[in-house]
Amino acid sequence: MKRKLLSFLFVWMISILTVWSQNRTVTGLVTNGSEPIIGATVAINGSTTGTTTDENGKFSLNIPEAGATLKIRFLGMTAKEIVIDQNSPTTGLNIVLVKDPLMLDEVRVTAIGEQISLRKIGYSTSQIQGKSVASSGESGVIQGLSGKVSNLAITKNSGDPGAGAFIQIRGQSTITGNLQPLIVIDGVPMSNSSIGGGTDGVVQQSRLNDINPEDIANVEVLKGAAAAAVWGTRASNGVIIVTTKKGKRSSKKNNINVEVSSSLALDFINKEYEKQSTYGQGTGGKWKANAGGSWGDKIALRSGADSLNLNGAKFVAENGNVYNPILKKGDNQVYNNANKDQVFRTGVTYNNNISISSGNEKSAIYFNLSDWNQQGVLNGNSDYRRTTGRLNYTHNLNDKFKFSLNTFLSKIFSNRIQQGSNLDGLYLGYLRTAPDFNNTDYTGTYYDAAGIPVFNSHRGYRNYMGSAAPTYNNPGWTLNKQTNTSDVTRVIITPEASWEWAKKSILTVRTGYDISNDRRITYFPYLSASSLSLIHISEPTR
Repeated sequence: MKRKLLSFLFVWMISILTVWSQNRTVTGLVTNGSEPIIGATVAINGSTTGTTTDENGKFSLNIPEAGATLKIRFLGMTAKEIVIDQNSPTTGLNIVLVKDPLMLDEVRVTAIGEQISLRKIGYSTSQIQGKSVASSGESGVIQGLSGKVSNLAITKNSGDPGAGAFIQIRGQSTITGNLQPLIVIDGVPMSNSSIGGGTDGVVQQSRLNDINPEDIANVEVLKGAAAAAVWGTRASNGVIIVTTKKGKRSSKKNNINVEVSSSLALDFINKEYEKQSTYGQGTGGKWKANAGGSWGDKIALRSGADSLNLNGAKFVAENGNVYNPILKKGDNQVYNNANKDQVFRTGVTYNNNISISSGNEKSAIYFNLSDWNQQGVLNGNSDYRRTTGRLNYTHNLNDKFKFSLNTFLSKIFSNRIQQGSNLDGLYLGYLRTAPDFNNTDYTGTYYDAAGIPVFNSHRGYRNYMGSAAPTYNNPGWTLNKQTNTSDVTRVIITPEASWEWAKKSILTVRTGYDISNDRRITYFPYLSASSLSLIHISEPTR
């Protein structure tokens, strides 16, 4: 029997070595001649085997020993095929892709907002159509660009509805300085600030999220230093140029186009931190009330019911549930799922848009009205509603003079949740809660032994009777009792006049008016974990 087993293992190992020896590894670098290409596809022609280049433009791919034909592709570049036989080198390949000649006549938007043929631009640029941004289902323009432009990194600040995002073009260039690119809308620099927030507060909104993605005609990402020359040091990290939609002139009568869209999106939590369910609250293998750790006794070995003191103090929850002091812990239930359901829900987003455009031989007009209504995945005061209106008008006075006026109004109201390293925040109380403690009843009335009530008491795992503020907030208290609202009104007006004073010579005068008012209310009820009873109202205006 042992000989048969050894023989089987020997044959199995020989088979593995034989299969392994029939493959070779090909490594290399894909560039555009001057810089690496991130995300280029390197595949074996005629098969489904392939890989993509990393952030340095490098790749590694296993091919058959007999050789293969590699096909290298990237959007906007001409695909290239490389034949590798048994005598070909397989390491350090340097592959250069060139731009697709069929795309050379495309029109691009320059750093000053003028349209020009792609072949006349002497710097790196990438264009994304507005439909691609709007179809992403994201609430903001920046998040809608994620994954659509090479060398453009976009990281959400949080999962809060309407939260801002970190934008970075071509990697880290400074440790302490600003890395955000300049944002230009219809030729005028605009604010993309997120004033306030931090690890111990709420995530503030990005002002670029005030713009409705359905209004976007295209977005241009300019990466080269030459592209930023016109804007000076403000554009040292690149420029993102947003061009909004406009009506089209037409000689036809009754030229009116109407577009109506409505969508519903659902958001789910697909992954969260794994929590242990073996040991209860306490230390040293023993249950202890209000303990900070979860190294108590094994929950499964308990009797099944708590021994209670029915003649002392008590806590009466809002739903009528009564909690008495525990003399001996016997409850053997695990409440991880109940506590999870208290914190998370299915997020719902309604997005409704209507746009009307029209034009005649001299004038064109575009109008859009939209309403974005989002309920976040956090089961409480987490929502974001944005109502916007846009009116863009263009008029040709004659063959030489043209006037245009772009106007935009945005009204936003949102609720945010305290986050991060914060006694009043959500996750500290949620993740530290012992598996044998049920967070469901977080508020009610505490009665001391003499029957004196304390209304609006706060019950948490660090104070299960609600006699005082717990060390960390009960997640339900953070989600439903605390208030962090933001009420934003933003107005953008961009008038422009142009005069063609000579052939192929145009004088353009453009200005912009961009003002926003953000009225924020932060409220910490009495008996919050930080022992604060605070109302703070601020109105930053930009």
